[in-house]
Formats: sequence, C-alpha cells, structure tokens
Amino acid sequence: MLRTTPFHSRTAPLCEAQNWRRWAGYVTAGSYELTHDREYHAIRSSAALFDVSPLFKYEIRGRDTVRFLDRVVTRDVSKCAPGQVLYTPWCDEAGKVMDDGTLSRLEDDTFRLTAAEPNLRWLLDNALGLDVEITDVSDSLAALSLQGPNARAILGSASDGAMDGLGFFRLTTARVRDVPVTVTRTGYTGDLGYEIWVDASDAPRLWDAVMEAGGPYGITPAGMLALGRNLFQPTQASGDAVLGPPGGQEGLGQLQQGFLESSNVVATTEDMRLFQLKQWYSAIMAKVSGSSGRQVVQTTAVEKP
Repeated sequence: MLRTTPFHSRTAPLCEAQNWRRWAGYVTAGSYELTHDREYHAIRSSAALFDVSPLFKYEIRGRDTVRFLDRVVTRDVSKCAPGQVLYTPWCDEAGKVMDDGTLSRLEDDTFRLTAAEPNLRWLLDNALGLDVEITDVSDSLAALSLQGPNARAILGSASDGAMDGLGFFRLTTARVRDVPVTVTRTGYTGDLGYEIWVDASDAPRLWDAVMEAGGPYGITPAGMLALGRNLFQPTQASGDAVLGPPGGQEGLGQLQQGFLESSNVVATTEDMRLFQLKQWYSAIMAKVSGSSGRQVVQTTAVEKP
C-alpha cells in the first residue's frame, strides 16, 4: 500500500493538478500545476522546494564505521571530515555499480548514507565481523530540497544567517525558525541548493517555516517532473587534463548544442569534453560492431558550487 510522506498535509492542498507519482512506496507530487514549467523555471530564477522524504536513509555508527564504508563505497572515507558530505556510488564484489547517493559524516563515528533504492540487507551483509550498527531511518527522517539562486537568502532569513558560511558539500546543524534541522549544501539540480533533514514529527512546521521565509523570494513548491528535468549527477573535479574537441571553441559550441538537445541540461566545458569522448568511443564501437544506428549516450554533469 502506498504511503504519504510527513509533508503530505502541506503538499496535498497545493497539488492542484492531482499529479501524483510513486517513489519508494510513497506518493509524491509530480507537479503542482497542470504543467511543471513554472516549477522548472523557479529552480533557475528564484527557488523551488521539493519533498525528497522517500529517499532511503541509513545511519551508520560504531568503531569500525570508516573501515566498513571504505569496503563498500568507491570514495576514500578516511578523508571525509566531520561536517563533510561525499557523493559516491557503491559496487558489488565484481565492481558493478549498485546505487549512488550522499554520505554525510555527522560525527567522528556516525555517518548517514542516502540511496534511491533499498540497500539495508546488502549493507548488513557487508558489515559482518565489524563493529558497526546500521539503522534504517528512512521513515523517521523527513527531507526537503531547496534549490535555486535564492535558496541561501531564504534559509538565511529563516535561520538567522546560519547558512552564510556553509561550503559546498558541507553540513551544519541549525534551527529553521524553531525547528531543529541538519542542513547539507547538496542537491541534484546543478544550481545553488540545500537539503534539509528533520525529524518526521517536525516536518509540517518546517515546511511552513521555509515557505513563509521564501515568500518574498518567489519560492515555489515543485514536484518530481521539474526535478527530473533539472537532474544532474554530482561528480568530483579531478583536475586532469582532457583533450578539447576538434575545431576549438567552435567545435565545442556545436558539441554543446547537440548535448543540450539530447539531455535538456546546462552543461559546463568539462561536461562537453566528457560527452565528446563518449561520442568518440560510441563511434568506434559502432564501427567495430558493424552497427549503423544512432548511438544514445548518457553522461553526467558537474553541479555548480
């Protein structure tokens, strides 16, 4: 049976389109209006507020927590300081990517891992023999994603400036109005954004506080359709040199135009170069395999700080 999120008492009256989507056993708004155009543009011009509570969330603590996480994720967790967030995939023993998400170091021996798919059993299997405790906090922890150029001003107004010094992929504890929250400077829209984590019992009060603070800044509730249209996969800049496209900047412009038409995103120069390398690889593979059909290539983009 589908469930409602802790914010449903606030999102349901606003969902004029009654456009609901399934997500991890929950119903969430697909769009609040008949089309999601205004919600999409709010991410780029003001701020959009998403209910992302259906994310799976796991709290991991114990003496062997870092050792355990280094076993299952691809990032070097020992380099993650308290108050820092990593974006990371995790793989099985054959190197196959199983899922990806954010890993937040809340304290020295306490982390929170978010995921799109259920991973509890797999995590527990890999924790055998280690001193770690893994708790599924998906139902008890609600989450909002506030994305857009006005996001910092909105949260700053609601939390007495607590977000002013929060760096990219960092976290802090704060009070939004009188609601205790954890805030991470993260998101999947490629714009300035924050994710706000709160006890499920405080979810309606948090929604009210953020919406009230965001009124003067053009805040707009937004659904999964707008989020999907803006979806970026965060990546880490490696600093490695990458070959540019044939034809210099002109070639890059043509490549960017093709990329935008295929993916509906705003891409950086680094994204274009990665996309081009994948296009070259697809062309080579097409020749090798004798395929003459158009190759469909998926790529990732770098979220702007």
